[in-house]
Parts: sequence; C-alpha cells; structure tokens
Amino acid sequence: PPGDLPAMTATRSLGVRLALLACASFLAGPTQAQDDQALFTTAVPPNVVLLVDNSLSMRNIVWHPSYDPNGPKSACKHFTGKLAITADKVVTSTLADCQASMTFYHDPRNPPGEKTVYQKKYANWLMGLDPSDPTEAAILAGFQSTNATSTTS
Repeated sequence: PPGDLPAMTATRSLGVRLALLACASFLAGPTQAQDDQALFTTAVPPNVVLLVDNSLSMRNIVWHPSYDPNGPKSACKHFTGKLAITADKVVTSTLADCQASMTFYHDPRNPPGEKTVYQKKYANWLMGLDPSDPTEAAILAGFQSTNATSTTS
C-alpha cells in the first residue's frame, strides 16, 4: 500500500546505517586503550601519605576474642564511662551482676604514665563474667594470666 512506503524506507535506511557502522568498527585498527605503555613511561613523582595516629583510641586494650562489641550488653553496669588507667587498678563493685573485685591491667607497651583505656562496654563485660561458670572462668583466668605476666616482663 502507498501509505507504508515512507515507513519501509526509513526502516531500510536505518538498517543500512547500522550495517555500515558494524563494518566500519571491524575495519578500524587497534584502539589506544590496548596500548598501556604510556602508563609505565610517565615521569610523575609518587604521592606518599604517612598517617600516624597517636590519639587516645590507640591506647585501647586489645579485646578478648570472646568479646563481641555488637553483642548484647552485660548485666553488669558498674562503669558509666570508659576506664583509663596509668597503672594496674583493682576495681571493687557492690552491684549484684558484677564481680566483687577485679584487677584491670595497664598495658606495658604503653609508656609509663600513658593511659591504657578500657571502653565502658568491654569493662562491664569483663566485670560481668561469672567466675563460677567454667567458660567464663577460663576467660578470666586467661585475661589475668596474660596481663599479669606481661606487666612483669
């Protein structure tokens, strides 16, 4: 029908253009992206950043592997803020869900007079461990023996 002639011509014209474009892309030589020699011959001085963090967060005690900072909070609520000590410290508590007494150790890798920091949640977790539970008693024994020997060496 005569009304379809322009539509057929436009379609055929588009098809011819696409075919020519495909042929032209096959006949084109290798692209510049395939040659990476320019990446290795550029004379640009390297950029180096040296980052040294001496903030108080670097003084945090290393957490026991059983401690999960994203886990549930300890029932012991003895500490209301972080504990920062410059020497070994015995902490006593009268709260029901906390141990009566526990020694928190200063990290001997910190220079004398520099603080060792126990975050509130971690310190409460340690104070909330039950020495009558065998698993928790083993954690406490490991914490105390590791820290007690490291302070004397």
